[in-house]
Amino acid sequence: MEKFLNQKAIRDAIGVGDIYFLSSSITIYQAMLVDWMRNLEVGIPTLLEDGIYLLVYAGEYDLICNWLNVCGNSKWVHAMEWSSQKEFVNSPEVPSTVDDSEAGILKNHGV
Repeated sequence: MEKFLNQKAIRDAIGVGDIYFLSSSITIYQAMLVDWMRNLEVGIPTLLEDGIYLLVYAGEYDLICNWLNVCGNSKWVHAMEWSSQKEFVNSPEVPSTVDDSEAGILKNHGV
């Protein structure tokens, strides 16, 4: 994959210039180790109850834990117990836009 994506013709076709694809970066891996497998859900209800707005962002195609798969963020976000859980769960998903282009879906409550 790296060999293919790093061909000059491919880089030119996808418009990345002289940026090279790297499938694994030890620098990024080490920087993210502090967040590895941490259960952040345990502290979030308290923040919500204190009126702090939060964003749970998940890539649709995230390899480890995307939005929809079995361990996905959607499952724990909807199951998390807090005073407005039912209202959040029942709120609609709406398109999220960036520069007038749809960039994903958004679900919120209380904003």
